[in-house]
Amino acid sequence: MDAHHDALVRFPPPGPWHKNAVCIGVPYAEFFPERGGNGASITAIRRYCNRCPVRTDCLDYAMSCGPMLTGIWGGTTQNWRRKPANKAAWKAKRFQDAQNNGTGDVEGRSVA
Repeated sequence: MDAHHDALVRFPPPGPWHKNAVCIGVPYAEFFPERGGNGASITAIRRYCNRCPVRTDCLDYAMSCGPMLTGIWGGTTQNWRRKPANKAAWKAKRFQDAQNNGTGDVEGRSVA
């Protein structure tokens, strides 16, 4: 079973935001680089993420799925998402966003 298939089986599908992702049409395998592979493939994928209008939604999805979600999501790797400091920073940003616009809670879910 490949990493992409594993991600689809274990986790809920991304939300409707995914239709607007820059990566639509890019082979899924590119977002699931081999462990220990060169950083060039990750850098290449992040070029899509850096210009994507739904990057925040994508990262929110990945963070809500937890540390077992593999692949590049929202421009981040599984290793990045597993680090407690990064998770804390994401939660703080989501909390600040919710405070500023009143549309989400700390976990980034809509409360409207």
